[in-house]
Amino acid sequence: MASLTKMMNLYVAVKLLKKFSIDPDTYMVTVTRFAAWIIGTHSGLREGDQVSLKDLFYGMMLPSGNDAAHMIAVCFGSLLLSQSKKNSLASSSAPSPVQEFVKMMNVMAMKIGLRNTVFVNAHGLSEKGNRSTVSDLGRLGYIVMQEPLIASIVDKQSYTPNIISRSGTPRTITWTNTNKLLEEPGFTGIKTGNTPNAGPCLSICYQAGEDSFVITLLNSKSPEHRWTEAMKLAHWSANKIAAVKAAFLERGQTTSSKLRTRIMAGLVKY
Repeated sequence: MASLTKMMNLYVAVKLLKKFSIDPDTYMVTVTRFAAWIIGTHSGLREGDQVSLKDLFYGMMLPSGNDAAHMIAVCFGSLLLSQSKKNSLASSSAPSPVQEFVKMMNVMAMKIGLRNTVFVNAHGLSEKGNRSTVSDLGRLGYIVMQEPLIASIVDKQSYTPNIISRSGTPRTITWTNTNKLLEEPGFTGIKTGNTPNAGPCLSICYQAGEDSFVITLLNSKSPEHRWTEAMKLAHWSANKIAAVKAAFLERGQTTSSKLRTRIMAGLVKY
């Protein structure tokens, strides 16, 4: 699933903001050497940078920064360990902050019904055992978009964070969203991904009138095919939903739960 993993990273982080009563705008994190030199897609953070949690969220979701994803895991994993009783045991087998955070990602996956998903890292770099399905990731995409903070982040085409370098001086950088569909009407997120094992991936949210839905693509033919195929699916789905709703309402059946069931049945059938 490549960097679609980061949807769960952010979802867990937002939930933990509430648990630990953290203001993401003011809670500052210091970037480690490991994060600064991590491989794969990068947000350009440097060792010793001071950056807020909220800016890390943007750095993870817009340029798909593995450095930002790692620091989010370190931050919240440390908080989880600090409240755990087992943290007081001086044991060499005690989990690292990142391991503790990934554990929480898997706990949350089960909680929201992702039965065929396993996370083994916080960023989505190719690693044995990190796996999911289109169905699970579609469900995850729908759920994360119910969080106003997440919805506002993934809808941004660009963002300029406030970074204080190790020397104490401000450093300017602008992040551009890897999701090119945000330039098209109706698209509001969510995340791109691309690794040799997963292929080009995409989870998008599309708004068509009063209806919104998530489309998920894994292992696309090419990075560019993600955009063209997702647009075709979005327009097809919007037309299909409109047709099913019209036919359903003509019969005088207006119960929302029944309408939803009929829409889903229509999409699956066709």
